[in-house]
Order: sequence, then structure tokens, then C-alpha cells
Amino acid sequence: MKLQILIIVSFILCATTAWADGSSVPPTICPEPTECDISGDEYYTLKRIVITCPDKKATEWAQRHLREWYGRFAPKVETKRGKQPAIEAEGYTLNIAKDVEVAASTLQGVRYALYSLRQIAIPKRGTLKTEGWIV
Repeated sequence: MKLQILIIVSFILCATTAWADGSSVPPTICPEPTECDISGDEYYTLKRIVITCPDKKATEWAQRHLREWYGRFAPKVETKRGKQPAIEAEGYTLNIAKDVEVAASTLQGVRYALYSLRQIAIPKRGTLKTEGWIV
């Protein structure tokens, strides 16, 4: 069990350290995205996530899990109504700017998007404590 935990921690540290140092190489994300476009060199504080998904359980699932993962720093989750994305069942798009936008056609797609987001978010350090998360 200790070996498994060490490997997971090492993987997370390697993935976040490589990107946090300003390199343009994206972090390793599992499962690997089929397409990844990184433009710009800014970091954004993870404060709000807007979800477009026809499954009404997606927002509830996201709120519950983000509170579990980030505690008091959990971003607000909102649902965007309107034209639904034409994305495969487990696929998603993740657009990170001032707000994080997630588009998926199923709850599973939203899950995968947030798992990916969780892998690339790094702690925003204050003087003595973590003050939120940045992507």
C-alpha cells in the first residue's frame, strides 16, 4: 500500500511541477486527451465552473465532488442551458479561462472533465497556507 501511495504522489508531483515551472509541455493527464490546445501563459484561480450537459445530475455530482476535493476552496458550479453539445457519450470539452467551462453530453463526460481538471489544478500558495487552486 505504501508503494502504491508513493507512486501516485510522485506522479502528481511530476505532472504539476513540470507545468508550474512555466514550460509549455502540458501535464500528463489520465486518460490522455485526444486533443489538447494550450495557448497563453496565464494562471486562473479556480472559482467558477460552468457546465453544459443535458443530464441534470451532472451539476449536483460536480458540486458534491468539488466540495469533497477542495473543501472551502471549492469553486461555484453553474449550469448553462441552451444548445447541447454534440459530443460522444464519454467525451467532453474543457475550456479554461477566467471561468472553467465544461461541455459534455452525459454525466460520465462531466466526470471525466472534472477528473482531468483535478489533475492539472495546483495549490495557490499564500504566505502560510493554501489560498485556493489555480489552473
